[in-house]
Amino acid sequence: MTDGVPESGAARPRRRRPVSVRRRPWLAAGVVVLGVGAAVAVPLLAVEATDTLSDSTAGEIAAPTPVDRLPETPATLVAAVDENGEVASLAVFAGAPSGQGGTVILVPAGSAVSAPGAATRVRLASRYTASDGGPEELVRGVEELLGITLSESVVLDEAGLAELLEPYGPFETTLPAMVSDSESGGPAEPIFEAGTRELSAQDAARLLTAVPAAESEVIRYPAVESVWKAVAAAVGEGAGAPESDDEGAVGNVRGVFAGPARVRAVGAVPVFDLAANPDELDLLEVDAGEVLELVARVLPGAASPVSSGLRVKLVDATGRGGAIADAVTFLTYFGVAIIWIDDAPQQAETFVSYRSPDDVQLFEELESVFGEVRLVPADRPLEGVDATIVLGEAFPEFPGANVPITIDSETTVAGSPATFTLQPETTENGDDDG
Repeated sequence: MTDGVPESGAARPRRRRPVSVRRRPWLAAGVVVLGVGAAVAVPLLAVEATDTLSDSTAGEIAAPTPVDRLPETPATLVAAVDENGEVASLAVFAGAPSGQGGTVILVPAGSAVSAPGAATRVRLASRYTASDGGPEELVRGVEELLGITLSESVVLDEAGLAELLEPYGPFETTLPAMVSDSESGGPAEPIFEAGTRELSAQDAARLLTAVPAAESEVIRYPAVESVWKAVAAAVGEGAGAPESDDEGAVGNVRGVFAGPARVRAVGAVPVFDLAANPDELDLLEVDAGEVLELVARVLPGAASPVSSGLRVKLVDATGRGGAIADAVTFLTYFGVAIIWIDDAPQQAETFVSYRSPDDVQLFEELESVFGEVRLVPADRPLEGVDATIVLGEAFPEFPGANVPITIDSETTVAGSPATFTLQPETTENGDDDG
């Protein structure tokens, strides 16, 4: 099987971080087979694999030639701020490799993140206002939260957002609840009632920059989602190629709206635990698994994981739902970074195409929990990716809580999102460009 693809956008020049392919030793352990929930099934299912993980050696990985490249998927951050300079909403525009269309990823401004000098986690939005870093510090916070490298970023006030959205309006939307705003630190005042309405570009910008005092983001986050979904619906199959003078972040945003665009709001829940949130901030915990899968599907070219372990591409050919989530849980438990998630037609076998023979024993151990696995050397390895794992029907369905594990269980049913087209590149070796 082959892997790879297109080019990356930019403007606020930020080089994509080189993907390290060095190994990290793994702790040894024995196999434990017990009934567990899907969220914790992996640790118990996979302990046997740790013996082999410890054998993974250090050093650069020599790859056969030619080498394929990851798809070019530029990531552009648009931060909406109110009149006081407070971050009201955040959207990451994930461009499609074709340059037209993509995904708008909505990130809660109150997402819990670390901060320099802070003993506890802080609101993501505060990294913009509470440090000398300003936009750069906000960018770093978003990159750490999503595990990506942004190619561009822009901070827009109400007027700037209205100008950006003007070519696509008006927008039909249904606001799930009344939207309020607080000006100059005053009390919250209603600005839009709940219900179906038509929004101008100015109205949409007003909603995206609203920060009502003493109101949790959990309440206003759905309104932000409804606005961006209304914009995507107005764009429809695409607004056409952006003007030639649209550059940088604005150009990338217009590129996403040049073709079909979908909107995904990252799920989050309030942090009520005083140990984790001693200052009782309006802090939200994002779903890390959802973030990982979403980024791996729409931003493989921008992936910049913290893990120094193996990097893999994961392909779902099981023909049933839930397989990717099970595999992600298993692999991330062992520190394996999932760079790209894709789909393929249903097939019987699960197989691994690997770059380095040093990893063969490791992948052989996958058979203890992945079912029968066939190993093949990669004909065209992906630059910066150690292996492609294709999950076939042989991949067992992980059990739910208190259900005995049966490795040979059958799999059924379906699921399938978007795919990217390969654009191979021939090189002298498989090392990263940086």
